[in-house]
Amino acid sequence: MSEPLVAVVHVRDARPAAPWYQQLVDRFNRSALATIASLGWRSELVPAGEIGPDASVKAARAADLVLIMGGEDVHPSFYRGAAEYPGSGAHDVAGDEAQIAVVADAALRGAPLLGICRGHQILNVALGGDLVQHLPTTHAHRGVGEKRFLEHDLHAIDPALAGAVLAGEPVQSSHHQAVGRLGAGLRAGARGEDGVVEAVVHDAAPIVGVQWHPEHEAARPGQLARLLRLVEARAA
Repeated sequence: MSEPLVAVVHVRDARPAAPWYQQLVDRFNRSALATIASLGWRSELVPAGEIGPDASVKAARAADLVLIMGGEDVHPSFYRGAAEYPGSGAHDVAGDEAQIAVVADAALRGAPLLGICRGHQILNVALGGDLVQHLPTTHAHRGVGEKRFLEHDLHAIDPALAGAVLAGEPVQSSHHQAVGRLGAGLRAGARGEDGVVEAVVHDAAPIVGVQWHPEHEAARPGQLARLLRLVEARAA
């Protein structure tokens, strides 16, 4: 039996207008690919915003598991949010459309999927949920200045995440938006100290989303690997 193939679905391979941000997401992509390789699995990077919905869904269907990575804010039009909001930056509508298509297709097929940060939010939006457009405080969600990422704890962890998300183990986050009204079939899998949804779990499909970055170089060892194995096991 061949090693599982993971479609690592990110927004795009190049951001000429924001090279510093491309460097950041490239770093996280490399970390995710290294974790996948450490499991003895194969991976394929899928630049959803560049190849479009049809090709992205085709790549996801060819894989055994889908990992949706972080990136820009989801455009408010996809969840009927306000067009203007605090902290609004660049959006990538093409990336949104393609990743939403991948999530919707995975949910219909009952295919294993893990969403990270933006991927967690895309997952919720694709299933009909919405987003909190701006979290006004930083102490539990993001750092300031050069210290962009913040280490924090999780609370009220759902039993479905047992073994993959460890109580008392800190995680790395940097986000100003969050999951709001939950999408169809989703429930909160973990919350932050202020009640913000930090993880979602699908009731029927092997689909999980986490707001934090288990692929961050400062994350505790094994965080991403455990989550990948969790969604794989839920699909068995």
